[in-house]
Amino acid sequence: MSRSLPRSIAFYSLLMLNAVAFCGLLASYMASSVSPATFWPLAFAGLAYPLMLLLMLMFTMLWVINGKWKLVALHVVIILWRIDLVDGHVQLWRGGEDAEEAEGIQVMSYNVHLFSAYAVDDNTDLLTSMLENISNEEAHILSMQEYYSKGKKNGPKTKKAFERFLKGKTSQIEGYNSKPGGQYSSGTALATVTDYPILKRGRLEAKNSSAMRCIYADLLIQGDTVRVYNVHLESIRIKDEDFQTINQALALDEETDLLHLKPIFRKFRNAFISRAELADTLAAHIARCTHPVIVCGDFNDTPAAYSYQRIASSLKDSFREAGGGFGITYARVPLFRIDNILFSRHFRATAHKVHRWPHSDHYAVSATLVLK
Repeated sequence: MSRSLPRSIAFYSLLMLNAVAFCGLLASYMASSVSPATFWPLAFAGLAYPLMLLLMLMFTMLWVINGKWKLVALHVVIILWRIDLVDGHVQLWRGGEDAEEAEGIQVMSYNVHLFSAYAVDDNTDLLTSMLENISNEEAHILSMQEYYSKGKKNGPKTKKAFERFLKGKTSQIEGYNSKPGGQYSSGTALATVTDYPILKRGRLEAKNSSAMRCIYADLLIQGDTVRVYNVHLESIRIKDEDFQTINQALALDEETDLLHLKPIFRKFRNAFISRAELADTLAAHIARCTHPVIVCGDFNDTPAAYSYQRIASSLKDSFREAGGGFGITYARVPLFRIDNILFSRHFRATAHKVHRWPHSDHYAVSATLVLK
């Protein structure tokens, strides 16, 4: 016989908290389909989806223990309503297969965080270690975000490391702020490195963005032309002092007012809108493509976000098809899976793996894709 909670202040307080979680989950559902360009505050709910889902599961268990079966049924229906979002965050029923043990096209996406060029005075050893880790995976297609190989800190040792790394491969490397068609010379870049011949190169820009955030290359693979997109959606650019201000506000610090938070919210707004605009541009470009498609990149958004849903609307996800566990790719925030390998119906995924290397704030992800 179940032990019911008494109709007390505690019961109704829990019910109110449950209602907040319920509304938060519904808001996260809306965030997946409403563009931040239309209503940007809703994008926060998309980021909060893993937390809202966890809270709803906790309340579901609470009502099970206390025999509140109508509430249990309501929770189950709401959660299953968007089971696709659950599927995008966790794969508990599949263990996954090591990418290196499967046959097919080995694809890797990795935000290399500038190889820590600005984080330490001498990054040569770290850079060498990162390039060795990447090389050991023997990816046929490697998409890197925040690539950086030039600058005053790169001496002869690092130059040779890059030369060894790129030897025998073809590449497309374009700086975020470089002019179309210009040769990469310095600064942060997107880089696609591959064993396959590159037939065509291109780039995409969101209409209201001054920085290029997506490149694409047509590769000759097994007699077919395959288009590979390498994308890095806009980051929020939160700094340490911003985190400090947010923590003070959460602690109800009297010295922190809304004026201190305004610039931080502006950063969120600008990033949300920029991601949505480039996601729309990329989705339309993919729709016009007549070749098989692979999309690699750092989306800076979870699978519940509008940008992911827009890009992935006609594509499959290697994590959904062959991944296991939570697939977390961002080391600084729990449960964040923001780095993806997507592909068109022309492929099937036989493996998905997260490489928890410590050198970047992102983990590398790899997948094995087989042309049907």
